[in-house]
Amino acid sequence: MQKWEDYLRKGAFVVGTLLEQAIEKAGEIASSIGRSASSVQPVLSLEGQLSVSKLKELINKVADKMISASIPNLVDKTSLEIREGASSLTAAFKERGASLTLHADMSGGGGSYGPPSDSTSVRSLTSRLPFEDGFFDYVVGLYANQYQGDILKTIKEFSRVLTISGEGVIVDFHPFGMYAKRGNVRLKPAASTIRGVEDYYKICKASALRIVDLKESFLDETARSLFISDAEKQAFQIVKQTPLLIYLFVKKGG
Repeated sequence: MQKWEDYLRKGAFVVGTLLEQAIEKAGEIASSIGRSASSVQPVLSLEGQLSVSKLKELINKVADKMISASIPNLVDKTSLEIREGASSLTAAFKERGASLTLHADMSGGGGSYGPPSDSTSVRSLTSRLPFEDGFFDYVVGLYANQYQGDILKTIKEFSRVLTISGEGVIVDFHPFGMYAKRGNVRLKPAASTIRGVEDYYKICKASALRIVDLKESFLDETARSLFISDAEKQAFQIVKQTPLLIYLFVKKGG
């Protein structure tokens, strides 16, 4: 009996230690991002300096650059790209060997996207993707737009279509990004509930996803070339070094 009690105590200690390590890791990431954000020169809002269309362009190009550099080997695997508008990553998925690549335009509605002969793209809500459970081995969801909806439901749906042991990337507005919080001209939905990195850990855990890595994008010197006109170049001097996106690299299951 004494031996079993010793085992139970050791087991409880190990579980407690793992939980403490997970919480500590989340705290370290939040602290790191918080320090980065605190060093940023504050601006009224990104939407106050850039048009929404320009901000979307920046988000898409910056995100595509980050994701393209991290696409794993997809030989004989199925892949899905979720984003607003036309696909820009499915070609890269194919180059990495994907046996099937599909694209869901999250701007709403249903049915085919583009030419009638194009059966690889559909329009869909993020909360109701028209795919079977566990169909995809690799999924990228670029949710940093006004169509993300309830982020908890969105990430749960992301997880639903991902196979067990499947991998993916969830892209969202940086929680410390200088996005407009009020007014009619805003990109980040008013209903967004994310306040910090810890929220993502909670949501992913509730969605059977494990965060294996976390990265972030800022409007730094690498984005300068995307500011073309004189007005945009002037705006860059104001918004540079502000946080833009956060990337959650996830895996489903243990």
